[in-house]
Amino acid sequence: MDCNAKSFVRDCDNLKGGRTPPLQREEYTLGQIIAYFKYQSTKEINKFLKNESNQKLWQRNYFEHIIRNEKSLDKIRQYIRNNPLNWETDRNNPKNWNGFDDK
Repeated sequence: MDCNAKSFVRDCDNLKGGRTPPLQREEYTLGQIIAYFKYQSTKEINKFLKNESNQKLWQRNYFEHIIRNEKSLDKIRQYIRNNPLNWETDRNNPKNWNGFDDK
């Protein structure tokens, strides 16, 4: 798949459900594409799980980082590999919520 917004929308149009706003323009920001992905995937996951509790499936935002060199890429790869090991103590794990949203 090409890494551009037009092909992203075209490929998503081929999925069940078709196009969902806000992606109806020719150019999109990274934030709009991420929001669209989160919206569509949440909708499908909730349908599959018959989830009517509206439990959060995604963190509120995303971390955007420009990879400028091999060292930066290696650090990100290491983070991706090791991050699941921290899930039990992660503040975003619902098991660790104390009833207050600190965001």
